[in-house]
Amino acid sequence: MDFPELPMPVLFLIFLWLFLLIGFVPLWKKARAKMRQLRKERGAAAGLPEDHWHTEQNDPALSVSGGLSDYEALVLRKLAQTGGKGLSRRQLRAELFMEQSIFAATLESLNRRGMISIGLTIWRGVRFQLTRRGFDYAVAQGFVPILRS
Repeated sequence: MDFPELPMPVLFLIFLWLFLLIGFVPLWKKARAKMRQLRKERGAAAGLPEDHWHTEQNDPALSVSGGLSDYEALVLRKLAQTGGKGLSRRQLRAELFMEQSIFAATLESLNRRGMISIGLTIWRGVRFQLTRRGFDYAVAQGFVPILRS
């Protein structure tokens, strides 16, 4: 069987395409594994009992007044200090030294209140960022210094 001779630029493009494809396979596998892990964590977090004293379901004063618990204020302050780029779960836990169950309940509560958003990207993974409402609250509480001219 005779193969037609392909011009060198076409062979180069085929080689480049295959090289890139092979190079992206580990990245693709890592992203898939990360997504599976996040789905598993989300499923496990959904099964956690809501018996933490700092959540708004168990503290009627929080749901009526709209105030934040100390844990929520710490997380909100830390996210406000990042300047909008957000932090990963690992970065937040490393800086705040919180127990996993308290940390998960705090993030869930802030997300339910609309103070933070959860962004998922391939390159940077899961990032927690302040929403517009969260930023306005942080400014009103003095977490973010605003220079006015």
